[in-house]
Amino acid sequence: RANERVTEFMLSVKPEWDAQPRRARSTLKRGMKVGSDADDLFLAQSKEAVTASLHAIYGLLGGHQVEPTQMVRDEECRDVLGASTSRYYHVKLPQRICRVVVTVTVDSSSGGSVGVFGALDVERPHSKSAPMRGKEVDPDPLHPGERIQVKYDHMYGPGDVPIELSDTLDRGKAVPPVSFLCVGIEAIGGQVTYTVKYSIEPLRVKLTREEMSRRLRQVYRGWEAKLDDIKRDPDRRAEFEAMTAELQSKRREKMKQICAHELSKMWTPRALYEQLQNRATENERKRREAYARKEQHDQEQYERAFQHATRREARAEQRRLEEEAQEAAALRQQRAMQWMTALVWAARMSGKIDLVTSARDLRRRLVEETQAATLIQRRWKAIQGAKRRYRLYRNVIVMRRTMLCHARVAQLAERQTAAGLLITFLRRCRHETVERGPVDIARNFRHKVVVLQRKWRAVRAMRQARLEVLLGVFKQALDKDKDVEEEKAEPDKAA
Repeated sequence: RANERVTEFMLSVKPEWDAQPRRARSTLKRGMKVGSDADDLFLAQSKEAVTASLHAIYGLLGGHQVEPTQMVRDEECRDVLGASTSRYYHVKLPQRICRVVVTVTVDSSSGGSVGVFGALDVERPHSKSAPMRGKEVDPDPLHPGERIQVKYDHMYGPGDVPIELSDTLDRGKAVPPVSFLCVGIEAIGGQVTYTVKYSIEPLRVKLTREEMSRRLRQVYRGWEAKLDDIKRDPDRRAEFEAMTAELQSKRREKMKQICAHELSKMWTPRALYEQLQNRATENERKRREAYARKEQHDQEQYERAFQHATRREARAEQRRLEEEAQEAAALRQQRAMQWMTALVWAARMSGKIDLVTSARDLRRRLVEETQAATLIQRRWKAIQGAKRRYRLYRNVIVMRRTMLCHARVAQLAERQTAAGLLITFLRRCRHETVERGPVDIARNFRHKVVVLQRKWRAVRAMRQARLEVLLGVFKQALDKDKDVEEEKAEPDKAA
């Protein structure tokens, strides 16, 4: 049915498209510019026909006629999908190498799941046309539910570079010529509530050896980099080949001239002198090589004679080495036996190792529990102490406020009482105020009060002394009466 819609679209647009060039020619003949009213009308009709056909096709496929949603980086988009419906989103790609991660989180309360698909050349990707498919990842503790991610590396792979750009394109900086990543979400099962967002992560490109060497040549600008530049530029390459051919022809001409000149000089006195000199040099070289061979032969004879003369010492040394090798073999055998014994004991003790390990684990757990209990107790004591100190401080503050309020009230009452006494005192001493000032009157009154207090203290001291004397006499009298009573009671006891 979708193919039928496309056929209907082509049949409706094809006559208009065939008529467009003739219309343009007739418009030019009439003196109008191509692309004015006639072209605008044709484009509008074509756009309406394309939009209607696309809406019909996506309606047949089970989707919606809603345009793809433009997403914002790190911003969540929440939506609800009905059964067997789809939503489409566009992610704008930056002009730098990066990794785009699209994450779809399905609410745990939803009754179904979703399928996530991605593509670069398909505006509305689905399960049959999408080259990228979402993979399920671990759920987020903060957002429980199924999480599906689609990852796209915005870069050129080692085999993605076009052949015509293989010599000039730098995979460490260039990105594919695409502007959007198209994402499609399809509901599987019942109605689904989901959240979608995307993030951009940095990505590091791993260059091949050839690309690394090319980059180094570009950095250091050696003859290889210059040769690569010449290979990439056709004009410079043709110029370089012409210059190379010219230099080679000049060199051949020069070599011909040199060879002709040498042939003409072959039997001259200079040439004969050079031949004699070369012959003498060759004879001297041969003599030195013969002398070196003789020295080597004499050295070999001396070594053989020395070995024959020291054959007994050599045999003794050989026997000593053999004995050392035998001792080393015996030592290795002894060590092997020790290792076998240790392995046997280890095999026997393997059963007890579990017991020791369990005992150690039990002791370690006990120590950990004791330390944890001690830590909890210390923490609890610290908390209770802090609470106690807080309550005490709060009570002190409350008591201080209460005492301050009471002191203010009591101070006010005392001031009122003292004011009445002061007024009474001034009224009684008003006849003396004329002769002396209030300060002198107060000082004289204080002096009198002090004298009265001193006399009162003296009287009290005298009374206290008299009382102590009388108490001593009274105590003695009581003791005497007691003794008399005891003496009277003794005859009665005896009888």
